[in-house]
Amino acid sequence: SEALRAERNDASKAMASLDKKGPEFAERRDALKRLGNEIKALEDSLGQVLGELEELVMALPNLPDPSVPDGAGEDDNVVLRTWGDKPAFDFEPRDHVDLGTALGILDFERGAKITGSRFTVLRGAGARLERALMSFMLDMHTTEHGYEEMWPPALVNANSLRGTGQLPKCEDDLFHVGRQYDEADDSEHVRLYLSPTAEVQITNYHADEILEPGSLPRRYTAYT
Repeated sequence: SEALRAERNDASKAMASLDKKGPEFAERRDALKRLGNEIKALEDSLGQVLGELEELVMALPNLPDPSVPDGAGEDDNVVLRTWGDKPAFDFEPRDHVDLGTALGILDFERGAKITGSRFTVLRGAGARLERALMSFMLDMHTTEHGYEEMWPPALVNANSLRGTGQLPKCEDDLFHVGRQYDEADDSEHVRLYLSPTAEVQITNYHADEILEPGSLPRRYTAYT
């Protein structure tokens, strides 16, 4: 298509010296139109091929570290270390759904009414426990392990999700908010997604940047 573009540019320049009412001008004008259609067809075909190539590339998994054991599922995982003792009960233990409902700290029914399935409302001690755990995690990381706390946007773009591997694999499982105007390019619009975890924002925080070795490692923590 680049060669055809150059040919079209040369032909356009040559037309400047022709009589606009003459037959040669009309002939060259029609030829330029055909050339433009040919260029468009080639570029459309190229765009389709590039799109297919990108889909293939995005489907390639990340290479695991050589130390990761081979396995077909979670049963093949290797236990590296354990902490604490597994509790023993003299009764049939109940899961968090039964316990939370019985204690009145989890309300699945009204969570589904307000939003939809898979959502719940934390109430009373449940809400306080969630807030306490969030603060405990952030305080421990920042005060004891040297992490910098961040409060990132709750919405992320597709490039960020591709950077952490959620797209295209998890496209059907992600919530999005439609298309928003992109101020960086008034001819484009982007779809924004609800981030599944702060890992997405933190991992992409330095995307397309070159960091000085002396500034590494950089440790960030966030709650979303």
